[in-house]
Amino acid sequence: MRLRLFQIMLIVLALLAPSARAETPAQAAVLDAFARIAFGNEYTVEPDPRLQKWAKPIRWRAYEAMALDDAERTFLTRHIARLADLTGLEFVPAESWPEANFVLYFVAEADYESAIRRHLDAGRRRLLPRFAETACLGLPRHHRLTHEIEYAIALIPVERARARGLMRSCIAEETTQMLGLRNDSDALPGTLFNDKGTARDLTPLDEAMVRLLYHPRLRPGMRRDEALAAARAVLPGLLSGGR
Repeated sequence: MRLRLFQIMLIVLALLAPSARAETPAQAAVLDAFARIAFGNEYTVEPDPRLQKWAKPIRWRAYEAMALDDAERTFLTRHIARLADLTGLEFVPAESWPEANFVLYFVAEADYESAIRRHLDAGRRRLLPRFAETACLGLPRHHRLTHEIEYAIALIPVERARARGLMRSCIAEETTQMLGLRNDSDALPGTLFNDKGTARDLTPLDEAMVRLLYHPRLRPGMRRDEALAAARAVLPGLLSGGR
């Protein structure tokens, strides 16, 4: 009886030990970044933000109103494959425009504002002047009840992006944000989602956030606290190489 009581006490002490509950610095950094990027919106305040993500195959298509060069096109193809690997989603090239639900539109500088206006929801038209000043822009649309992302378009003004040395980062950032990592934060180091940072492609932190967002335990429509609790539970296994 005494031995059994001793064993129970050891179990309780192990559960209560700070080392059993504490997050590692890496886990804390990913959780903090995920909370800022997945539940923020740099353009509008959402009173009850919910987790947004895709739950069906992505049928992607690129429209080059202004042509990419070979290196840019190769980067795009490789990046789409990278997103498929990180998310576990099926990315399939759409055979026609009506079939596409994930569109990349490479436009000339002169057509950028009109392209934004054409694809912008009426309720967000007030934001057009701010959007028109961006280096590039992603516009995802989600189901208002389920919060599943159903359609997204990235608009990239080729001349502007090239002139600023941002062509690859525009491709990487906007396509990744269209997956549900919607916000930018100048307070986060080591991420592509910091507009004042030096990253020009997905960083290890960004990859961890994408994998976390698409873990099966994190479901579209989750409130922030609920999603972060699930993220905290799955993160140790995810960072050790699991899903």
